[in-house]
Formats: sequence, C-alpha cells, structure tokens
Amino acid sequence: MKKKVIIVFLSAFCLFPVVTNAMSISAGPYVWYAWWDSSFARALVRDNIFLTYFRPSISINPSFLYGPVLSVNFNERVSWSTVFVTGEFGISSRSIVTSPMAVGTIAPLSTSQEVRRYDVDSALNYKFLDWLKLFVGIKYQHYSIDHIFFIPNSMLSEYEYSNHGISAAVGPGFTFHLGGAFYLLCNVSALYQYLIIDKTGYIMPLSSAIRLPANQLVNYHLIGANATASIAYYISGLSTTINLGFRYQYAHILDKGTTNDPELGGLSDHFYGITCSAVYTFEL
Repeated sequence: MKKKVIIVFLSAFCLFPVVTNAMSISAGPYVWYAWWDSSFARALVRDNIFLTYFRPSISINPSFLYGPVLSVNFNERVSWSTVFVTGEFGISSRSIVTSPMAVGTIAPLSTSQEVRRYDVDSALNYKFLDWLKLFVGIKYQHYSIDHIFFIPNSMLSEYEYSNHGISAAVGPGFTFHLGGAFYLLCNVSALYQYLIIDKTGYIMPLSSAIRLPANQLVNYHLIGANATASIAYYISGLSTTINLGFRYQYAHILDKGTTNDPELGGLSDHFYGITCSAVYTFEL
C-alpha cells in the first residue's frame, strides 16, 4: 500500500512542467486577526431531548491566528501555495435550562473555555494572464469544544466534540498593478466541506452515580465561499512583499432535520478578519 501511495505521489509530481531557472520559493509569517461566528457553538444551546434553554447567549472573543505561509513557483505559470495558522478563541455561554427529566427544576448554566483552532489551506495555481489565475485547493480545519451541563437533583453530563473539516475549493484570482510597487490582490472561490464530529463523553444520572457512555460519530455536508482582498507592496532591495488585507469564509450546513448531537442543520458559519504577511522570495 505504501509503495502505491509513493508511486501516485511521484506520478502527480511529474505532471508539473519541467522546472527551469525561473523556479522560486517564497516564505514568511502570516497573521490573521479574526472574528468567529460559530454555528457549532450556537448549536450547543439548542433545545434537545434532555434540556430546554431559555435566553441562551454565546460570546466568542476575536483572536489572533498565526503561522507560516509558503509558496513554490515552478515556472512562470504554475505555482503551489499553502498557509497554516492556529490560535485560541475564548468562548463563553450563558443560559437558564430546565429538563423534562427533572420536572420543575430550573438551573442557570454558564461555561467558559479556550478553544484552539487549526486551519491549513493549500492551492495549486495556474496563471493564464499577468492579472488572471485559476486555482484549485484543499482545506483542513480542526478544533475541539467541551460541553458540560448539570441539572440539580437530576443529572450531570460532560462531552468533548472534536471537529474535523475537509474542504475542496476552486476559483479565480486577480492581480492589479496600482502603480509603483503597489498591487491589489483578490481571490474568490466556491467550496464544499465534509465535516466530521467525534463526540465522546458520558451522562450520569445523579440517582445512580453511574456514568453512561454517550459517544457518537456524525457528519455534515456544507457549501460556502472564501474571499480575500489585500494590498501588496514589494520591497525590491529585500526581495520581500508586505501584504495587508481582509479575508472572509462562509459555510452553510445543508443537512436538516437530523437526530445528531449537536443538531447543526440549516446553520451557517462565518469566519473573517484582517490579515497581514511578510514574504521573502528567492530563486533556485
């Protein structure tokens, strides 16, 4: 099996045009100050068979994500690029809950936690004109959220939801020369995402104090879009490009009326913010 994987990889690599002296590599730090309107976080305070939520509220603090950006220009037309970022978001929720398992019992519920998110974006680009390219890409994102609730005289429950999203995207990219060493860069893509949620945890009725496993592996299908716009300034003496811009990601969950926990059907996810990078380029 390993030999087959290596053969496929080498075959795919050979599809690139022959590397010439024009081959170059660009690398540097990438920072993204982002706001996150998470459909998953909102779904955790949806009513379910165990709990009814009154006046639920979710708050996610904006945060910095950071990591490296790397690109390889195989020749004047074909290039590959990837960006990896990670960061922690403070998520807090507050509501009043009641449970049909404990009629007449009402309890406040307040949680707060730090959630680390990982995002990896890779794309293969083909430049048709100096100002126009087409790219196909793949994206992976991961984060885990804990969820604990306690109903007095009734039950205690604790879960961890591990989220894995794999996306495919395609779209055009535009480069406009603004004059001097300034350029306007714009990329727009449509995407499809397959989301896997691995839920692990337990429910413990207080009357028995026995932990009952409540594990579940569920998946969702999403469609969405990704857009970036930035101003680039090239410092020729340093072979470095400074980018300052804005990036927005949108994903809508297609599945509806499922019995999954959490129930995400029909919700949307928004992730957006200000980006900055400094990329150094050298030729091989």
